[in-house]
Amino acid sequence: MTVLERAADILARSERDLAIEVFRSWDRRLLDLYRSAEVRCFPPELLYTEEELVERGGKEDFEAMITFRGGLTASLLILYRDGEPGFLYLDTLAAVNQGSGLGRKTLAALISAGKKDGWKGIELDTERINHRGQRLVAFYEKSGFAVTGEEESGNIHMVLEFGRL
Repeated sequence: MTVLERAADILARSERDLAIEVFRSWDRRLLDLYRSAEVRCFPPELLYTEEELVERGGKEDFEAMITFRGGLTASLLILYRDGEPGFLYLDTLAAVNQGSGLGRKTLAALISAGKKDGWKGIELDTERINHRGQRLVAFYEKSGFAVTGEEESGNIHMVLEFGRL
């Protein structure tokens, strides 16, 4: 069982009305599902091109998850290894209906699964360029992530080390 499959199992126990699809490579249907939800989650300047999504799909230990509630896409997650050895890289975590608690529950399930599978922690990048970005940084800090780097561009690198929890 992969770390994201384990996280999906954990999440499914608390969100019984959620349908969850975990996959390790893109196909046309999954790309279309992802893109249709992505436009509802992110401003235009943060949308991935199809080429960027395919490139991420080629990363080591790539996994992605799309959740559905009532037949509609509810959340997106992209995960792979790209950085410190033993750390997962959380590329994307987004809930279509922000404030519903689904993003928090999904992150908690991923953290629990990562610990169980023996990973050292999770890394991610976000930005603090506007109010929404500031809320994202606070969201991750509440989950135990610490800012470990900040660029002039506004990009912020954050890390959660499981040994520090």
